[in-house]
Amino acid sequence: MDIKLNAIAQLMIFGDLKKYACGTDILSFFLWLETRDLSKYVPRVRYLCPTGLEKIHVVVRQGMFMQKESGDLLQCRDPSERYLFVIDLKKKLYVAKESDGYSHSSFTKGHPVLGAGLLKVEDGRLLALSLESGHYLPSLEIGHAILRCFLQMGLDLSREFDLSYFFD
Repeated sequence: MDIKLNAIAQLMIFGDLKKYACGTDILSFFLWLETRDLSKYVPRVRYLCPTGLEKIHVVVRQGMFMQKESGDLLQCRDPSERYLFVIDLKKKLYVAKESDGYSHSSFTKGHPVLGAGLLKVEDGRLLALSLESGHYLPSLEIGHAILRCFLQMGLDLSREFDLSYFFD
């Protein structure tokens, strides 16, 4: 589906949209779209300030993931719980619960990263790594880079863990 049709399919909530859906060039359509208040229909990405980033900064100690600020081990409390993670260009690891309403781009304001995805963790130990990020679209090569970063940080990867990779 092309960009114009996809946007139209997403935004049929506007009554006068049909007028712009057919026969309008794409530039006019997007200029018209910019004049609409979409805030209540389109979720906004919440970016973290430096203080907020420090709260989700995770380090590896004794081979396990720990919150840098508190020293608490990362722990998925329920089987369906996962953590979003990003490794920034300075090799800092930021991790937040998927259910907390963050996006991968929340951690670095959408700037480039070394890797991003989802983690399942028990008592600080990696159970599963999923290369899922709608913003960063990590490849299998990025997955290898993530694992290298984890090893450089000192994460114990001697135990079995699941690795998921999604591709088109």
